[in-house]
Amino acid sequence: MEDIRKELDSNHPIRINNKTGVYNLIINSKLLKNELMIYHKVTHNKSIDAVFPDVPKGYLSHFIRGYFDGDGHIYKSGYLICFVGGSKEFMTSLRDILAKESFNTRIIIEKPIKGFSTYLKNI
Repeated sequence: MEDIRKELDSNHPIRINNKTGVYNLIINSKLLKNELMIYHKVTHNKSIDAVFPDVPKGYLSHFIRGYFDGDGHIYKSGYLICFVGGSKEFMTSLRDILAKESFNTRIIIEKPIKGFSTYLKNI
């Protein structure tokens, strides 16, 4: 977090949520918001409208691991991990990338979540 704050030349405080132990860095910047929307296609409904970004191959595993850290989980039994997202296009791209690496994948639509899950089996 400190490296990100430094890279953005920010003096915003890094705070910790006492209940969860999660650190937060909240930055308010119209310029940053506009650049994210224009150059990286981030939208107000990013969970629904997200497209898989063009990530260089050397960083792809890091991007996927980061996505898993935020929106993934491992089941207690069996060999099953799950990525969750609200964008069918994003989840389909993720599934296709993982399938190219010989992972057995499938997309499940779960109504309570109102989103899409990409499940990986036999890892």
